[in-house]
Amino acid sequence: MRNLFYFDKLMIPSIVKFIYWMGFLFLFFATLVALMMTHTPYGDALTILGVVFAWLLSCLLWRVVCEIVILQFNIFSRLTEIRDRLPMTNKKAG
Repeated sequence: MRNLFYFDKLMIPSIVKFIYWMGFLFLFFATLVALMMTHTPYGDALTILGVVFAWLLSCLLWRVVCEIVILQFNIFSRLTEIRDRLPMTNKKAG
């Protein structure tokens, strides 16, 4: 509970992981709907392959976006560690 009020630990990376899985499930169900829609007189094997390819590409891009967000927070964390290791004489009084 202390982390919630004092910002000792960042919560966003954990939240992003949850959002990643929710997005992944959304993409999965959207692909299932798209595959069901291909069972029409106009649907063919090329359409099904296109839907599967679009799903794979969208999952990859979704993963990259989520990793970029987590990476930004990891960079912030590392910079904070570097700042804390600097000698006190280099820090401006403020």
